[in-house]
Amino acid sequence: MLKDRFDFSYESGATANYLVVSCNVDEMILNYQVDMLSQNHVSNILALDVRRKDEKINLYYNITSKISLKQFLKKKKLFRNEFLKIVYDMLKVILGCKDFLLNEESFLLSDDFIYINPETMEIFLVYIPVKSQGDINYIFKDYIMNFIMYTADIDERNSDNFLQKILSYLKTDVFNILDFSKLIKDMNKKEERDNRQVEVESFDISSTEQAFINQKDTKEKVNKAIIKQRDIPAKRPLEKSKTLKNDNNTNTKTKYKTSSIIVGVILQVVLFFVAIAVFASGKLATLGEDMVVNSFAVILILGAISVLLWKNVLNKKNIIAQAKSNENKNKTLQNQNIIQKQKIEVPKKIEKPQLENTRTNEIIDDKTTLLSNYSEGDTELLDNSLKNPILLSKKNGVIEEITINKPCFKIGRVQEMVDYVSQNRAIGKVHAEIISKNARYYLKDLNSTNGSFVNGIKLESNVEKEIKNNDKIAFANDEYTFIVFDS
Repeated sequence: MLKDRFDFSYESGATANYLVVSCNVDEMILNYQVDMLSQNHVSNILALDVRRKDEKINLYYNITSKISLKQFLKKKKLFRNEFLKIVYDMLKVILGCKDFLLNEESFLLSDDFIYINPETMEIFLVYIPVKSQGDINYIFKDYIMNFIMYTADIDERNSDNFLQKILSYLKTDVFNILDFSKLIKDMNKKEERDNRQVEVESFDISSTEQAFINQKDTKEKVNKAIIKQRDIPAKRPLEKSKTLKNDNNTNTKTKYKTSSIIVGVILQVVLFFVAIAVFASGKLATLGEDMVVNSFAVILILGAISVLLWKNVLNKKNIIAQAKSNENKNKTLQNQNIIQKQKIEVPKKIEKPQLENTRTNEIIDDKTTLLSNYSEGDTELLDNSLKNPILLSKKNGVIEEITINKPCFKIGRVQEMVDYVSQNRAIGKVHAEIISKNARYYLKDLNSTNGSFVNGIKLESNVEKEIKNNDKIAFANDEYTFIVFDS
């Protein structure tokens, strides 16, 4: 097997990560195939670069932002269409390689060295430009058999027993990769036809039927709104509020200072006695006018003086504060009733459903905890009863805490493939993983573009680096402190 003839390692450059396949100088490298791969962009075959170092020939394959198929399948359950796509893409590469003067037997068919883009599920094969022996029919048959039986977790629910059909064909005495390719192609076409049929059945509704449905929905919505309006108990508080307002306005009396009223009464009495004295003195008869006219003039003068007197007594300065307090009390009652009305109309809070892991039906509890309103002077108390380690960061006064609660905990941007989803575009699709083994923890970079760092030192991709309490860990430009709680 090709895998046994070479040594495999990984190297990280400034902007890329490489799978390095090393062999002795006596290994016959087919240079025309190297040139063919270098000068032509061959789809689904990893780009190749040959370098000689000491007594070794090193083949460099760029695997940046890709992960091995084995790593991918640890987290992914394959559905029918996904499984067929992966197998069919492999077959297309192998069967089309002769167009580029490549050998079918020189592909490295191993889950550790078949790579995949975790976002698009695009497959990439490693081609080693050497002479190799073997029959591709048997090589591919053995690989697919092991892939189905031991490597992949394939969802067979609601399927047409496609796996049984494939396995039955693989077990035949005469296996031909070309015929197998036709079988997979036909299954893919059936998948496409079934999807189109479901699409047609879902959306094949006439305009008349659609209008009827819309009309029916509208009526139902109106009826529900009417019923809801009847059930709203908010009218009573409104009516009560209105009544309270009217009662308060009716019963409110303006009160004045007692001393002002007494002064006004005394002055009024004085004016009264002055008027009597004037009429009793008989001086009105000496004015030479009619007695009635003179008396009326005196009454008008005294009345005007009396009006001016009470206008000064009953001014705003002499109003006591009780009237204002009554006004404020009315407003307070009205505000309370309005608040009660708002409380009645607010719908009940809908509880957020717990997320479930679709593969194991276990509740996912590894979400990032954000502690807001953080102050630099405050001391945040962490729960030391936690057994799981955490990654802790502090950004813009906010603490972010990531709980490492799985033996193999992945960090990246593709939600379906990782345990912690980052929104940072500098972090890879499946950037890195933290591995727990025998109460010790290790960090491994998964061919990320911007790399992973421990205490400022960049890690080689696919190499496990032990991490300890209070180590500074960085994924691209996101920095964390690794914290392990004592048992």
